[in-house]
Amino acid sequence: MGGRTFFGIEPLDEALEGLGPGSLILVTGDPGSGKTVLGIQSLNEGCRAGERCLALAVGYPGRKLILQAASLHRDLDPFVEDERLRVKSLGIPGSPAEAEMALFSMADEIEQLKPDRVFIDGLSQVLAVLEVSSAQRILSQRLMTSAEQAGATVLATVVPDALKRPMLLGVEFLADAVVGLYLSEGERGGLVRKAKIAKVRMASPREPVIMFSISARRGGARVITLPHSLDTEEPLDVVSTGIDGLDEMLGGGLPRSSLNILEGPVGSGKTVLGVSLAVSAAKMGRRSLIVSFEASKGTVVKLARSFGMAEEDEVQVASVVPQALGPVEQFELIEELVDENQSEFVLVDSLTAIEHAVGREGLIDFTRYLQWMAKGRGITILCTQLGSGHFEKDTRAASLYADTVILLRVTERDGVLLREASVLKSRRLGIQGVRYLMELSEGRIRFLRE
Repeated sequence: MGGRTFFGIEPLDEALEGLGPGSLILVTGDPGSGKTVLGIQSLNEGCRAGERCLALAVGYPGRKLILQAASLHRDLDPFVEDERLRVKSLGIPGSPAEAEMALFSMADEIEQLKPDRVFIDGLSQVLAVLEVSSAQRILSQRLMTSAEQAGATVLATVVPDALKRPMLLGVEFLADAVVGLYLSEGERGGLVRKAKIAKVRMASPREPVIMFSISARRGGARVITLPHSLDTEEPLDVVSTGIDGLDEMLGGGLPRSSLNILEGPVGSGKTVLGVSLAVSAAKMGRRSLIVSFEASKGTVVKLARSFGMAEEDEVQVASVVPQALGPVEQFELIEELVDENQSEFVLVDSLTAIEHAVGREGLIDFTRYLQWMAKGRGITILCTQLGSGHFEKDTRAASLYADTVILLRVTERDGVLLREASVLKSRRLGIQGVRYLMELSEGRIRFLRE
């Protein structure tokens, strides 16, 4: 491929960049796993780069491929009109003779157009009625020879269950790269999409397994590429919270580019404090976003107004029901809201609700995405999560990635329930473990050192 952008997905493009003209890339996976989506992205990337592309749709009208691309906000019609893209439809063969003729037709199309890249969607429907030896012979000696002479890279989709194992192994042997797509159910019901780079000739992928999402808003398949380390030198730029006593407890305020966590039991004041901080940030000129995965929008707005939120304050409130999605999709819901509102302070209430949807491992990924967004965009993100209110040896997953962890707890003294707060983790030294009382009154929160 010589450095070309093939899918517009950095880890996949990086893994395949050493493949040259005449290469065969197989994308395998069950129906709905995203094979056609990757093919559309490949066509779009090629056409945008000025390449000549050929799409061969097996078993469905070529126009359907164009319409699916449009549903992903990728308009292929202009490329068809200026003849950078040719789309052909082929019927599903019912006999070995028809299957052989279909492969020969594909080769003829390649020889005639001389494209730079070819997308064959549904190759398994052609191979399913062939013997292994016939399929290998025609693929290698006819179709791929035509591709090599034309200088084309061929991407073909295969449904593994549609082929007998010897056929699948035979085709994978011919391929220069094999990318397997997997759609599975997470530990607590969320859907998880993964791409496994099973084979690349003359290369060893740096990331052989990649988690991805499919989103029409984002143009199809997307991978959030996190840096291998976020331990970069950062200035200790803290921003005042505007809440009495809290800045003192935090050593000045919350870091600007940071992920922070409020942890405590039910009734300890996590949501109340979080909403108060969001309103306070808005009153100090920072656009605020409150994303509630637990309470309704009306409930959150009422609480925010009790802390003085006015019409002119830039506080956006969204109530979202945690869906049966993977951690990437859960994050994208928040990312879209942040983009729409250009948020500088974000409250996510709560991580516990997210964990119920994606499980512990999914929560770790979700938290890393939030951390990446906070650092990359220079914004402050505050999350709440359910905890005992005491230090626990088995640290909660999200806390591992937080810049600040504020521990809330409820204690009883002389028959009176008191809320206490302390800093469990912070960038700033010398403030951890100091206990403060958190007083809640109508429209006001203040922290008093014990």
